Amino acid sequence: MIIQTLDYHITMEELYKHIILAIIQAVTELLPISSSGHLLVAGEILDIDVNQSYMIYLHFWTALAIIIIYFKKLISFIINKEDRKKILWIIVGIIPAGLAGFLFDDIIEQVLYRPAVVLISMFIWGVVMVLLDSEKLPFLNKENFINKLTNPEEKPSFKKVLLVGVAQVIALIPGTSRSGISIIAGRIQKLNIKDAIDWAFILGIPVTIGPFLIDLVKGDIIMSEFFSTDILIIGFTTLVFGLISMFIIRKLINSKFLKIFGIYRIIASIILSILFIVLL
Repeated sequence: MIIQTLDYHITMEELYKHIILAIIQAVTELLPISSSGHLLVAGEILDIDVNQSYMIYLHFWTALAIIIIYFKKLISFIINKEDRKKILWIIVGIIPAGLAGFLFDDIIEQVLYRPAVVLISMFIWGVVMVLLDSEKLPFLNKENFINKLTNPEEKPSFKKVLLVGVAQVIALIPGTSRSGISIIAGRIQKLNIKDAIDWAFILGIPVTIGPFLIDLVKGDIIMSEFFSTDILIIGFTTLVFGLISMFIIRKLINSKFLKIFGIYRIIASIILSILFIVLL
């Protein structure tokens, strides 16, 4: 099987369920609201085993959406001599999360991939997002923190990108949101919101695709299965809705969108907790 939850041929009803999960993955992975949190709970509701391998497959397609959106910028890192140093930034920036994922992969899947962990994490980081955009985090200097896009206080640097990469280690805890924690890390370092978003997604590309390639090498993913019709439908659904999500987040760039999604996370975590308790 290409992923443990999915066979070559599935019924139409099962395909609809997987398409729903693909849409949920695409929207929640790129918006700072936690894909793993929504997928795990949705999997329980739809009676589908959303394990780590399943998420890795869907993550691959959302990574393709990011590559499409940032293709011009990524190419400039190669072509533009002044931008080539940023390739090193990316390489070093992905080491913390990559190393932590490699060393603690079994612990993460066996211990942390639980609804309780996910929902608590969704709630906590939702509160942080609201406080951050409300300028009420106690360790921030209110006067110096808020940056305007037209006059940013800080530019991206090797150190700042590395610290965003370190923050992505926290995203290994389901329910955190890789994009959310990365944007928070960038904002705390006084990056303007556009640069914080850009580097959150750019660093997420290798971190997201890496596990897929590892599974491919290990034989957990078989290329002949990868091109089966049902699996490609699920993958392309993830890609299309991933592109839509990227469009939405870039449109919200001038607003206090962290506060908006933080409030959503708080409400969603409470509602999903109630639903999960009822379903049990």
